[in-house]
Amino acid sequence: MTLLDPLLPLRLEPATPRSAQRPRLLYDWLLVAGLVFVYAVLQSAFVHHPIMSDQLHYLVDANTLPDISFPPHHGLRIGLTIPVWFFIQLFDYSEAAYYAVPYLTMVGLVVAVYWLGRLLDSRAAGVISGVLLVANPLVLDEASQLLPDLPAAALLTGAVTLLLWQWRRARVTTTLTRGDRVVLVSIGLLLGWAYLIREFIVVWFPVALVVAVVLRVPRSWWRLIAAGAGAMVALELLWGLVFFGNPFARIWAALHQPASEPWRVVQREELIAAGEIPNTHLDMLTAMPRNIW
Repeated sequence: MTLLDPLLPLRLEPATPRSAQRPRLLYDWLLVAGLVFVYAVLQSAFVHHPIMSDQLHYLVDANTLPDISFPPHHGLRIGLTIPVWFFIQLFDYSEAAYYAVPYLTMVGLVVAVYWLGRLLDSRAAGVISGVLLVANPLVLDEASQLLPDLPAAALLTGAVTLLLWQWRRARVTTTLTRGDRVVLVSIGLLLGWAYLIREFIVVWFPVALVVAVVLRVPRSWWRLIAAGAGAMVALELLWGLVFFGNPFARIWAALHQPASEPWRVVQREELIAAGEIPNTHLDMLTAMPRNIW
């Protein structure tokens, strides 16, 4: 054994005895723990106090679930507000409840990014990917804020990593064990949960789709993944129906949320000339084709 042995590529073959895998996996988790420690040290220099903006909207809406404040699309992102509500029950209405989800999100993202690099190449790739993530000032700046972007990205990354791991572990087979089914449904649950946190994350879902197509996963895998994602969508529809009398309450709120100021400023002259100033995302979507043509 040499000092470089822990950096050798991981070969996840089905025939590999478990006893031979355990020492190698121990190296991986030690490296992950080291990355999490580095993140914790760096994050201590980039801690944001709770900001009187979207960040506190999510905290207030989580504390008053299922009631929501304005704008309503914040409170209807139940993939974020329900976990925050859980931590409020655990730590009361406090900074501990506020920071719990952002910090756990980054830990999960570090784990997912490391294993993605590890599965695609080697431990060295996993470590380098993890370091680039935790040392990124833009990531650290947002990692202590209660916002939906990083949690949704973490779940999407986790889903892609888990899909690749399942393929490397079991290869493409239509004979699925109970463990295989659990993993595949979990991939769908992660994708659906990411959607519940940030509806616009669906723009990045083709990444998972491309990975699945490249791996040539069979239809049985697709069905189980779709079942997991569908369960989360069903939760959203049920939530809207029970508490707001409209299963599509969140979709309506997302389309009618206030239009982003940067977009309105960029399009200001053209829109004034056309006599249109969009106030919602739905207005933006309908105004753009008319302005283009």
